[in-house]
Amino acid sequence: MTAPNPAHHHHKSRYRTHEGRTHIDLNLRHIDQLFDSRDPSPFLERDLDDNAADYILTAAMEHSPNTPLALTIHISEPEQFTLSHEVVIEAIHSYFEYNAELTRRKLHQVFRQGRYSLLIGVLMLFTCLTISQSIEAFVVHSYIRAMKEGLVIMGWVAMWRPIDIFLYSWRPQLEAQRMYEKLSHVPVAIKLLKPPVKTP
Repeated sequence: MTAPNPAHHHHKSRYRTHEGRTHIDLNLRHIDQLFDSRDPSPFLERDLDDNAADYILTAAMEHSPNTPLALTIHISEPEQFTLSHEVVIEAIHSYFEYNAELTRRKLHQVFRQGRYSLLIGVLMLFTCLTISQSIEAFVVHSYIRAMKEGLVIMGWVAMWRPIDIFLYSWRPQLEAQRMYEKLSHVPVAIKLLKPPVKTP
């Protein structure tokens, strides 16, 4: 599998635009390169090859979510292409639809973990602040003052994880989910390149 070489080109020139859509071009020798040959699942449920899937996803995420995309697969050895275009396109869409659902579940897990972390963090913060306030009257030695300050720090450190989840961790998952959903409906064209004519 080969992809357009980005060397010596601005990233915008890597993709051609046709009829209002930005096209992601994927060059393969034969269609088997598109799918994971180790996956024993039926064809329509088979995973895409890691390199092919990563290239398509990375190329798609280089553009704005509102950019209309299209995927064009160029096959240089068409004599080995024995599947219908419709079956291949459906398999590609099924792969991205499955990953959209998988990412959606992961996002729900992130928020569930965030709620649990928030509950634990709030309880820890409340406990540490309460203990810190209760020993306020006994701050006569440096080690007690250090203990009081340590409890306050410990309480706020316990809040780091839920803050991280609700402010940052969920965003990449949501972006990936939306992109998978977009690719699950992306127009796909398969171009069978004609082999060169042999001259006597």
